[in-house]
Amino acid sequence: MHPVRQAELKGVPNRQHVWKRCLPFQVVTTAFVCFAAFGCQPPETVTASPPVTTVTATSTPEVEISKSKILTVQAEGETREFSRDDLLSHSKATDLTMNDSAAHTGQTITFRVVPMTEIFSGLDFPRGATLEFDSLDGFSASLDPAQVMNTDPKKATAYLAIEDPAKPWPKLKDGVSTAGPLYLVWKNPEASGIGQEQWPFQLRSFSIKESLESRFPGLSPDSKVAQNDPVYRGYQSFLKNCFSCHTLNGEGTSRMGPDLNEPHSPTEYLKEEYLRKLIRDPQSLRTWKASRMSSFTLEMLPEAELTDLIAYLRHKASQRVTKKS
Repeated sequence: MHPVRQAELKGVPNRQHVWKRCLPFQVVTTAFVCFAAFGCQPPETVTASPPVTTVTATSTPEVEISKSKILTVQAEGETREFSRDDLLSHSKATDLTMNDSAAHTGQTITFRVVPMTEIFSGLDFPRGATLEFDSLDGFSASLDPAQVMNTDPKKATAYLAIEDPAKPWPKLKDGVSTAGPLYLVWKNPEASGIGQEQWPFQLRSFSIKESLESRFPGLSPDSKVAQNDPVYRGYQSFLKNCFSCHTLNGEGTSRMGPDLNEPHSPTEYLKEEYLRKLIRDPQSLRTWKASRMSSFTLEMLPEAELTDLIAYLRHKASQRVTKKS
């Protein structure tokens, strides 16, 4: 999900500085020992004035970070930028205590949040538009604006969580980074079928884009496929669960995982039982501690939906067009 912050050793002076501080004492001590040993008189002692240190008042790193822009929102003809201070002091900012379903699975955390409707207030979403996000770690995909802008309490509602440096969030699984500085969280996610890949963290930008079908035509199933067909349902599952990390036919914005159809589809080089294992729990198929692929439990990805997803991948394998080099 996120840059490693280098730890600083505090209270341990630099060795070179220690030597420089001790050097005058050592020289004076040595001189007096020599004079005593040889019976000569020590020279007149001259006390040097201590060096004058000029201190220039500057902003602390914490202040600079809080005022720097950490979020960019782009729409046609308009760009908005927000600093951490802008968001934490927003008039609609509030505390939201929730059971985190993604970055901190199983943990109950209180986030400082601003409704996503406030972030995009006054901006126009053209018909068929998608909302693309980008994260600091390369995680990138599109969200449905209708879900992000929903205000019906009976459905899932989206909030932008802001990490306060004075109250840092728990570390992620890597034990180093957090989900900050920004994290998209949902209240009542189950009411709208929000999946874990729709909880992007370490966010840095949002962009209102045209429809996925027009931007990435290679993702869509054949035009003859009906919307109630397993292949089409699998396409929807791919967009929700896979597209944030993988491209397909070279189309997409994320570069975290391999392409799922070029040069070959996983349905061509893995038996279905092993492909299911890979999706359910990547580490159960092959041990790779550096893998960043999430596991998909039955709750996150029901068995019927997984079957539809595999049907879509098979369908796209049959549609592959070899590109000329």
